[in-house]
Amino acid sequence: MLSRFHTLNSLLIKHQQIWKTPVFQIFDFSYLAEHETAVQLLLSLSDTEVERLESDDLALLCRLEKDFPDAAAIAQCIRFAEIDNVQQIDPPKFWNTDIPGRKEQQILAFSTALGSIEDPLVEWCCGKQHLGRLLAEQHQRTAIGLDIDAGLIKQAQNLAEKRKLQARVSSVCCDVLSEQAESFIDASKHVIALHACGGLHSCLVQTAAKKRATRISFSPCCYHRFLDSPEYQALSEPGRLSTLKINQEELRLAVRETQTASTGETHKRKTLQAWRLGFDALQRDLLKVDQYLPIPAISPQILQTDFKCFCEHAARLKGIQLTAGLNYSHYLESGRERFHLYQRMELFRMVFRRALESWLVLDKALFLEEQGYRCEIRQFCAAEVSPRNLLVQARRT
Repeated sequence: MLSRFHTLNSLLIKHQQIWKTPVFQIFDFSYLAEHETAVQLLLSLSDTEVERLESDDLALLCRLEKDFPDAAAIAQCIRFAEIDNVQQIDPPKFWNTDIPGRKEQQILAFSTALGSIEDPLVEWCCGKQHLGRLLAEQHQRTAIGLDIDAGLIKQAQNLAEKRKLQARVSSVCCDVLSEQAESFIDASKHVIALHACGGLHSCLVQTAAKKRATRISFSPCCYHRFLDSPEYQALSEPGRLSTLKINQEELRLAVRETQTASTGETHKRKTLQAWRLGFDALQRDLLKVDQYLPIPAISPQILQTDFKCFCEHAARLKGIQLTAGLNYSHYLESGRERFHLYQRMELFRMVFRRALESWLVLDKALFLEEQGYRCEIRQFCAAEVSPRNLLVQARRT
């Protein structure tokens, strides 16, 4: 793991201008001059090819391998073995009532990947505690769920009662970032978390290691959320010694995925992005300021209107007075052209999304090894089920 981390660290530092540059906001791509052949390849891609490569990291790296020499090294570093040789356990009947299909698949894959459960469970950020309740019932173990949302905790308690698991399964309204969470973990516990976000899973790792939990199993998600610092704070010694600095906005790259979005959702997102770029071109001309102007999130419902209405709404949000006689058709076409370019240049950034995620996950695993745990990182499900499919398993030695 350490060798893989160092290689990723070097690659991310070497090419940081590529993945740190906010492509959506700029016109000038001169910083990519030394990668002209790779850029020309990306510009030649059809929309169908772009959509395919947006959702497949290894295919993207393979496509660029001849024109971007470090693509092969990145591909090697982001390959993690899939979970295998695990005994399949039939879940209890009706355990999945009211759980969306993909979420159900993720929970089943995660629970299967854990293998035998021998210790009492503490589920970090448990939500409705579907995972902990399933594991408790399957393996006849106790499970405590922790979550800050009182509404979700109430639902978790009701679901446990419905399945007559009150004696085995409990849930507590608790901020896992507070000292209170520590009181639920000791050297006999197995701490689990499925898709705990950013600072929440960082806190899990540190708290569980501090309390010497016997086993820690978690899959990280949304690395940019719940951080108490503008920059990512590495946990491991190699991470802390690295010169690589990653701010919260750059951390979003690690979750730039389209795998689980429906065709309709993807089309709406792309249309809104093209409209945003069209409005950006309009406001640059109108305000005579050649600089990107961020606008707040706008509901996809606005797509039921037209581009002119979108511009009028965005202008109101930013306090801009639109003049009469604006050529909205011109700016709409400008937005579509810029979006066409943006998609292809953003693919160059996506070359590093799984590399960045791998660096972040390895940082947590290396920290746990420093704390006396034996760690492994594997994929617990297919990317189609969840792009956030890395599972860190740590056992105290």
